[in-house]
Amino acid sequence: MTTVEAAELVATLQMLYPNANLAKGAEKGYAFALGEFPAESVTGCLKQILDAHPTFCPGPAELRAFVRTVTQPEPSWELAWGEAFRQVTSVGSWGAPVFADAALADTVRSLGWDAFCHCPIEGAGRTALQTRFREAYQAATERRRNADTLAALPEPTRLALDRRAS
Repeated sequence: MTTVEAAELVATLQMLYPNANLAKGAEKGYAFALGEFPAESVTGCLKQILDAHPTFCPGPAELRAFVRTVTQPEPSWELAWGEAFRQVTSVGSWGAPVFADAALADTVRSLGWDAFCHCPIEGAGRTALQTRFREAYQAATERRRNADTLAALPEPTRLALDRRAS
C-alpha cells in the first residue's frame, strides 16, 4: 500500500467513522503499517473490519493485525501434523518426505522421520509425539517468522543486531 492508496483509505475510514477525527498526516502511519499489503487486500477486508469495529475506527496497528490475520493466517500445527502423516503413508520410512511448509520440514527433521514412520496408531506414544510435534512446530514457525522479519530489515540494522547478539 502506497501513501496515495493510504490517503484514499484514510478518506474512506473518515467517511465510515465520522467521529474518528483522524490526525493530519494519518495516511503516512497507515502507509507505514500496511505497506507490505496490496491495497486490494486492505480494502477487501473493509466490510470485515466494519463488523469487527462497528463503533470506533481502528488505528494503523489494529488494522495491520486484522489484515495480517485475514491474509496471512497462522499455520495450524494440526494441519501440519496431518500432512506429516500423509507423507508417512505415501513415502514410508524408505523414502524422503518433501514438505512445502519449511517449518514442517524443520520440525520433522528435528524429531526424526523414523519417529513418524514408527509412531503407534494410538496411545501414549502417539500422544507424546504429538505434544513434542506441536511444541517443535510452533517454535519452528516462530523462528521462520522472526527470520523473515529480520531479513526485511535494512542491512546496516541487521548487521548491528548481529553484532549485539555476538
